[in-house]
Amino acid sequence: MLAGPAALRVLPDVVREPDLFVVPQEEVSEARGAPLRVRPALVVEVTSPPTRSMDLREKAVEYQEAGIPAYWVIDAEQREVVVQRLEGSAVVVERLQGGKLLSRAVPGFWLEVDWLCQEPLPPVAACLEQILSGA
Repeated sequence: MLAGPAALRVLPDVVREPDLFVVPQEEVSEARGAPLRVRPALVVEVTSPPTRSMDLREKAVEYQEAGIPAYWVIDAEQREVVVQRLEGSAVVVERLQGGKLLSRAVPGFWLEVDWLCQEPLPPVAACLEQILSGA
């Protein structure tokens, strides 16, 4: 897993710095230099008022065009996670306001949507322990 700030060449003329992205094991050896020229399996952005529209629209289109299998937008303003995933040539978009969010692009990885909307946020160690235990 790589976390920003790390420049990622998404398209030939587009470089982004995702908040978090996961590079498939087979591409880790290519994850060097700047900007990185790898295709993540999962990209996650956390919105803020100034970036919300760009995260939900512009970046969603770019990540889709780049063939990135999964794009999650944590939208604190709406207290939801917007999930965009590629299924063949189709793009499926879901809005989750609770429950378990399972990653299809990163086997074994999941989050409770409620964790992302709590104030204060739950302890990272407790969340990681649940993920690793498969709870």
